[in-house]
Amino acid sequence: TLLVARTDADAADLITSDCDPYDSEFITGERTSEGFFRTHAGIEQAISRGLAYAPYADLVWCETSTPDLELARRFAQAIHAKYPGKLLAYNCSPSFNWQKNLDDKTIASFQQQLSDMGYKFQFITLAGIH
Repeated sequence: TLLVARTDADAADLITSDCDPYDSEFITGERTSEGFFRTHAGIEQAISRGLAYAPYADLVWCETSTPDLELARRFAQAIHAKYPGKLLAYNCSPSFNWQKNLDDKTIASFQQQLSDMGYKFQFITLAGIH
């Protein structure tokens, strides 16, 4: 059995409850008409979630909306500062507009750079895997 913990906190700005202390610093105080709590989405919230998951998960995954090596680096450094060697996952999504965000040289070295940061499970989501 492999336990994978995923956070969408980099882009997701709604949560269902305000009881988790890891979320408190990111909650805006606003709620939607459906009752969701609004949060300040971003890499800091994603890191906070990743650090909360790391003691219990075999692999930590931070979902991103674009291929972003700097964001991946910040997440990896923060997780590894507290949990050295923690396995990380990265979704090399086919829905990314790779050429809009990266030049050809960066695209060619993207997976190696991720691996160097500790992202040992790099995958492409297809057919409802996520």
